[in-house]
Amino acid sequence: MPGFLIGGFGDPARNPPNTVETGRRHRYLLTSLDPLKNVLIYAHKVTRPTFEVDVITAHSGQDLIYRPGKHKWNPIEMTIYDVVLEEQNGTASAIYDWWRNSMIDVSNSKQFKPAQYRKTCSLEMLDGSDNSLWLYQLYGCWPSKVSPSDLQYSETAIADITITLQVDRVVESQPS
Repeated sequence: MPGFLIGGFGDPARNPPNTVETGRRHRYLLTSLDPLKNVLIYAHKVTRPTFEVDVITAHSGQDLIYRPGKHKWNPIEMTIYDVVLEEQNGTASAIYDWWRNSMIDVSNSKQFKPAQYRKTCSLEMLDGSDNSLWLYQLYGCWPSKVSPSDLQYSETAIADITITLQVDRVVESQPS
């Protein structure tokens, strides 16, 4: 089984121990997303970038021919613990400040220029030695949805906030 060191039996040449390391879901690094650099260390779940391709259907006599069309990157969801920071009112406050100060002026419903809120960041999947397995460069990130967790008197779970990030383009690489 990959990811576990299991000793081989008998002849090591025919039955070697398994030393294959797998990618783990809890090893990732999300960086360079201004102005949330200080709060991203509290992110506990991030979806990996995925894309969809539209299908073009062409008619050729009685046959249907399918071809790839335009592609789009699906939104990325990031869940962050709502941590109270000394220099800020908390994670939620920093996220809403990003929204309020760079995207939409809620007092007059005016939208700011895209250069003020569209950011570039990177998402890395790490191995057990903190080496990069996958690197995703995310271009044109901006929060399309901010969802704080519900409040319940009967629960003591940590409050979190889910941010849905729209991305224009993702460049995926596997560092060597």
